[in-house]
Amino acid sequence: MLFSALKAAGCDLDATVSRASQIVVFGSWSSNVQTASSDVDVLCIGSGSRFKSATLDVIWHTEEMLNDRTWLGSELATHIAEFGVWLHGSDRWRSNARCSDLAADTKRLTIELRAAALQKRWDTLRSDFRHHHATVIRQDVQRLLLLQQKRPVPPTRLLDNDWENSQRGTAELLRLIRLSSARLCGGEALIHRIAAYLDQGGSRDRAL
Repeated sequence: MLFSALKAAGCDLDATVSRASQIVVFGSWSSNVQTASSDVDVLCIGSGSRFKSATLDVIWHTEEMLNDRTWLGSELATHIAEFGVWLHGSDRWRSNARCSDLAADTKRLTIELRAAALQKRWDTLRSDFRHHHATVIRQDVQRLLLLQQKRPVPPTRLLDNDWENSQRGTAELLRLIRLSSARLCGGEALIHRIAAYLDQGGSRDRAL
């Protein structure tokens, strides 16, 4: 199924295999939670250039990167190590991937910068954009809490399913943000705004 999806997305597997010592599918397709609009996320180890289209996102890393402690502790590496499906090559680096403090700090900073930008632009945004950015912040807070617990981050769709199935609301979002120690510009007023938009439509915007 994954090979078929890659071919359908325009990936030349023969050419890729000739240049890559490893080919790993990650994201929604690796966990079988993809939708009709999901792209296929692929990590290749070797020499190649990033390729991104509406249906395919291929990133390349060198063999040397597999021994880099910063990479092995990153959100992406730990996600791939936990949820990736190897189509070609050995997964020998998989057991060396561990969520680092740097990964959590990076995610927290991302949330704080995104919240500051959202607070500044909130009044000028259309309703659909408010909902989109509110969803992204909620997802990133979920990711941050997992990284702080040294747990790999699952595909976004699984984060959304967890949120929707537990029917969480404003109080839970407040609690999670306090637990994460992220400092949101706008404070609880912005959190209430975010929660209000999440309550209106669930997680309609999914980062796949």
